[in-house]
Amino acid sequence: LSQKSQPWSFDMWSLGSILLEMALGTPLWLSYKCRVASDQRNSAGLGLFAVPGRDPEKILLRQADAVCHKGLGAVLRNGAGVPLDADGGQGLDLLEQMMSWDPMARISPYDALAHPWLKED
Repeated sequence: LSQKSQPWSFDMWSLGSILLEMALGTPLWLSYKCRVASDQRNSAGLGLFAVPGRDPEKILLRQADAVCHKGLGAVLRNGAGVPLDADGGQGLDLLEQMMSWDPMARISPYDALAHPWLKED
């Protein structure tokens, strides 16, 4: 894997996972139903990447489904946490670059810090 990635690739995925968790309002790997409360809704749900028995292959498939097939915009459509689609979708753009399925295509920490979503007005 290290030959197919940048030194920061896995750290950026991890940081993206934290941002995704904040946007969803639910822990990503939560394997049992939990109550999610916000101003808009009060519902029960599983984590986006949760699978029975925490099987690594199944988790990988869940991650690929969310990131590659459905797309993060669709996954976050009803998120109860931090809105990433305000300001023209700059937060979603940053998240998509952090969680690019191809480790070589992930945004660098330097570029992430210069991203418009993190800039103060």
